[in-house]
Amino acid sequence: MFLISLIVLAVILLAFIVFISHKMTQPKRTVGDWNPGDLGIDYEDVSFITDDGVEIKGWWIDKGSDKTLICLHGYTASRWYDVYMKPLLKILKNEPYNLLLIDFRAHGESMGSRCTFSDKEYLDLEASIDWLEENHATKCEKLGLIGYSMGAMVAIKGLASDERVDCSVADSPPIDPDGTSSRSLKYFAGLPSSLYHLIKPVSSLLYGIKHPDMYDFAEQIDKPLLLIGGKNDPIVKVDEIRSFYDINRQKNKDVTLWITEGEHVRSLKRVPKEYKKRTISF
Repeated sequence: MFLISLIVLAVILLAFIVFISHKMTQPKRTVGDWNPGDLGIDYEDVSFITDDGVEIKGWWIDKGSDKTLICLHGYTASRWYDVYMKPLLKILKNEPYNLLLIDFRAHGESMGSRCTFSDKEYLDLEASIDWLEENHATKCEKLGLIGYSMGAMVAIKGLASDERVDCSVADSPPIDPDGTSSRSLKYFAGLPSSLYHLIKPVSSLLYGIKHPDMYDFAEQIDKPLLLIGGKNDPIVKVDEIRSFYDINRQKNKDVTLWITEGEHVRSLKRVPKEYKKRTISF
């Protein structure tokens, strides 16, 4: 009986792990009831296809500049996210940058059934840049990225890997994706963080989830990079961001680290004037 009970418990645990893995890769979509027009900003709905066949949707805001900023949201968010995407639009409204805001795959209105936590989301960024070059080549002679959480990971990878990207702002980047994921389990779901050690291999086996080694990018980047972390962030530790910064600054004189009192991706809401000053001057 003991052996049977053990087998039953193991099956229940495995089923639970599979369920959690499934839910993590299919976050609830965030679609708002506003658009840039409601903020007095002219915009255009756009869409394009990634190299692996996923339709990405977004907003294109043309200000007639030769400089464009691509804005990248985090996990479970979208271009409608009120915590930082809407405030970001407001502070950039009168700045001389064209803006492209996209929904990553499996988020917002974009297609795709699963989130891969920055891995295939990088293909979404590449498709965005390809679209800009094909449709607005003179509008992206200078190209910057600003990303939040998962979007910050993509912004860092884009700066390291794509020569078309000139600079990046990375707000609350999960430098240790495994640590961030385990802490998120406890913070958001109230589950033991140690459970992640079981979820990770199942997610990898079933859905091909794999996290990048962010420190590899720290050794590659030699272009302007602004890293933003919050002392009260329960998910991404400031020490992890600082360690990335320490590695990168050995070869990159244009890397800057700004630590605020904010929570995860909340620095813009906490200190909007300082945020605008630092990001715009950067």
